[in-house]
Amino acid sequence: MIEVETKYRLSDKQKVTEKLKELGFIGKDPVHQVDKVFLVNSDSFKTFTPGDPVARIRSVNGVSSLTLKRAINKSGDTIEHEMTVDPASAAEGLLSEMGYKAVTDVEKVRIDYKRDEVTVAVDEVTKLGAFLEIEIICEEGEEENARSKVMAIANDLQLSESDIVTKKYDQLISE
Repeated sequence: MIEVETKYRLSDKQKVTEKLKELGFIGKDPVHQVDKVFLVNSDSFKTFTPGDPVARIRSVNGVSSLTLKRAINKSGDTIEHEMTVDPASAAEGLLSEMGYKAVTDVEKVRIDYKRDEVTVAVDEVTKLGAFLEIEIICEEGEEENARSKVMAIANDLQLSESDIVTKKYDQLISE
């Protein structure tokens, strides 16, 4: 599966969340997420090579998941594998044995909104501010169609290309 996602910096989070509801997106309850991010071929994002895998252990309400992502193009599309882990420390030990190093932590409050196959996440990220991610998970070969849908929703939300943020939260925090 391919994750097609575009991230935007928000200047008016309330206005955008109201517009999401007008567009028929259904919001879930806010969740507090803590991510621990690991790299395998570098000690920091300053020496990170795009396309190298990034591992993340995410904890939400006492449940942890291990995710491995690898960028496949400059648009930010990624191959993603995810599984639940218990306890999180076991996943940390596994990553350490495989040569991964913990490089940063990301803490945020996220509200997911859903409509059809589209997920929109509105995040308040500690140390960074408010962001919105529009995401569609699709089959390989369907990326262009998914990207068009993402851009159409961004237009509906009155977000522009100048609002796009291409770096991941962990990269932004590391800087």
